[in-house]
Amino acid sequence: MVFLILNPITDNRPPITALMDIIREYNDILSSLVGSLDLLRSSGVNFIRREGARGAQAALRAEIASCALCDSGASANKVYGVGEAVSGLVIVLSASCNKSEDALLASLLEKSGLVRDKVYVTCAFKCPSPPEGGLEAAFQRVRLCRSFLARELSTMSFRVIVAFGECAGRALLDDEALRYGSFYDYNGARLMLTHGLDALDKQKSLRNDTWAHIQSVLRELDE
Repeated sequence: MVFLILNPITDNRPPITALMDIIREYNDILSSLVGSLDLLRSSGVNFIRREGARGAQAALRAEIASCALCDSGASANKVYGVGEAVSGLVIVLSASCNKSEDALLASLLEKSGLVRDKVYVTCAFKCPSPPEGGLEAAFQRVRLCRSFLARELSTMSFRVIVAFGECAGRALLDDEALRYGSFYDYNGARLMLTHGLDALDKQKSLRNDTWAHIQSVLRELDE
């Protein structure tokens, strides 16, 4: 709600005239702002850093470093996100990559025409490696990291998330019905679930499916 206070001593205009003039000024400011944002978007800018984001991210990193929610305990070897979502894209991996998986991700981004530094990449598991015991054990563990991931993503603006692997998808939306290749809503952004990098590294037959998923994501970013 906006309150307008007119000073009858300094403003000799009739109140209704003064009010209409103020409304016109606000409309001019809004039109100018919309025009500037449209110009930025047409130039390929889809990201504007939120005020105070760096401080919030630094505080979150410190909290993650001291986390002892699971049996991994507090460790300086926790996993943090890298890059910025300038492209409008965030990638969430299930866990940190080995060299082969990292090369595969780099190849996918290059094939997509995306610059890695302009994509924010993070992990669902904040500890260096997921727990042993299969998917169910991993799902149980990733629930402990969900609040960290949610707070991490809340510090930035983006349009699309790609979740690589079931654990990444479940860290974002705790839903057993998630399906590969489908879009979901994540706080107003579009969320795509695709195969994990570990699966893509081991089963090359899955790569065509993932490339089709990435192409759907690129179409979303172009809209």
